Parts: sequence; C-alpha cells; structure tokens
Amino acid sequence: MFRLPGFVGGEPEQPVSREVVAVMMPAGNGEPARWDVDFWIADTDAAAARAAELGGALVAGPYDTPIQRQAVLADPTGATFTVSALKAGG
Repeated sequence: MFRLPGFVGGEPEQPVSREVVAVMMPAGNGEPARWDVDFWIADTDAAAARAAELGGALVAGPYDTPIQRQAVLADPTGATFTVSALKAGG
C-alpha cells in the first residue's frame, strides 16, 4: 500500500486501504459541495481506453502527476470519477 508519512488512505492515520479514496470537496464559486472518488488501478491508459467501449467517456487525461498517472472518466450517466496508477518508486 502507498503511504505518505502520517497518512493512510485520505486522512491522517486512517486505517483503510488506498485502492478507493473519496473526498468531500467544499462548496465554492457557485458550485455545491460534492464527493470526488478516485480508484487506484494497475493501468490508467488501459482503463481510459476501455471506458468508451463500456459506454463511458474520457473526460481528461491520462496525465502524469508527481506520484501517479491519472485520468478523469465519466460513467454512462455522466457521473465523473478518477482512476490512478501509482508510478514505480512513488
């Protein structure tokens, strides 16, 4: 499991796996508060390519961050979520 110092999952010392993380995004700029969900997977590029085949959509990416390769996907109803693959050595 990937671990930032003092963190497991999304909260300090939260004893949960990091395969799925959800965070509450605060309201602001005229938008309501919302949940953002991130699924950790083995291959972001393959998941992004497969999304359209399954009726979903690629919203953004895949793109690299300092520790992961990520993409924003949408399910067939338009609900968005991210998928992320930890980079080697991350």
